[in-house]
Amino acid sequence: MSRKKENRYIPLLKAIIKHSNIVSSGLNEKISLNDEIVITNQEWLITELIVEQRNEYYSMIELSRMIGIPQSSFFRMVSHLQKVGLAEKYRVKGNKKNIVLRPTELALQFYKDRTTGLRGQIWDNFFKALDRFSDEDIEAFTEAFDQLNEDLPSAKYSQKIELIKID
Repeated sequence: MSRKKENRYIPLLKAIIKHSNIVSSGLNEKISLNDEIVITNQEWLITELIVEQRNEYYSMIELSRMIGIPQSSFFRMVSHLQKVGLAEKYRVKGNKKNIVLRPTELALQFYKDRTTGLRGQIWDNFFKALDRFSDEDIEAFTEAFDQLNEDLPSAKYSQKIELIKID
């Protein structure tokens, strides 16, 4: 790739890095979901991931890799989410090692309430900034991110799976 062509990506890379750093700096801030449940932003990201991936069978290890949190930290945060009633652990019948997470009804309700509010505050402006791009441009950009994400180690189960709840 020519140097000139590489240079055209520098502003985009800087914007992505800046975004990552801003998000990263707020990960340990606390969120009060109600008077009784207080979690960190990072725990909220895990909750969102569990909700968004609830129809998949990703193991806890795969989910920790997807979101880029070390397994020991991820497991600790999931234990807290379980304790406050936002996540449940299941195992695949016949396989005690692969633990699959599912959101509780409470997590689904908080997700719905919180994302509705955040959508207007954050995403509306983001989408307005993207309005000048064609559907094809958005599709190409999405494909570029999907290609990037394909490098993450995450395998999907292909067979029908029965889950057993872990207390």
